[in-house]
Amino acid sequence: MKKIIYILAAPLILVSAIFVFINTFSGIVSFFWLVILGQWKAIGIGLGALILSQFIIPLALGFGLILAMPAVFLLNKKQAISSFFGCLMMLPVAVWNYGVMCGYSFLVLRFFYFFGDEGIRTPLLIWSYGIVSTPWALMASKEENNDAKIQAVIISASYLATIAAIIFLKYDFANAVKVLLVGMALGIPIQGLALFFNKSIKT
Repeated sequence: MKKIIYILAAPLILVSAIFVFINTFSGIVSFFWLVILGQWKAIGIGLGALILSQFIIPLALGFGLILAMPAVFLLNKKQAISSFFGCLMMLPVAVWNYGVMCGYSFLVLRFFYFFGDEGIRTPLLIWSYGIVSTPWALMASKEENNDAKIQAVIISASYLATIAAIIFLKYDFANAVKVLLVGMALGIPIQGLALFFNKSIKT
């Protein structure tokens, strides 16, 4: 069973590593791009948001831990039926967590989309990608389970698709937000299936 779990976890680890590389590379490129453009205010606000996010996001996610208590009780029974109902009871937790992720992403996107004129929007949006993805990447690196890693991948992929739609497809802000919402909404069933499958294998 452990071999199956490791095999299934391998793609997640690979995808996570890819997004870590994208996060690091985009952060370095956008930082120097903004330095060249003299956008020190955008850099300072971004770094400040990253620091504040390390305190605010865990507090917001803490409410989900309260909602998760009954579900954790059922999941720890290590029975198929208990795992099934435990996963169902994790749905409100997933909705809350992804709501926090979506809210944070929306606020960052809105700020940097309207921060400057269209001529500097591309480096601003690339800079904002690191601001959105880094908090979840850091949390995922501290967790042994795959739940945090899945969340980090989902928020990274959703936000990357959103800014790509703006930069390459010329989406306006309203349509870009729709891309973000769709990406986040897909994350809930994906994480739910991963949780149920993981618990089923272990039982």
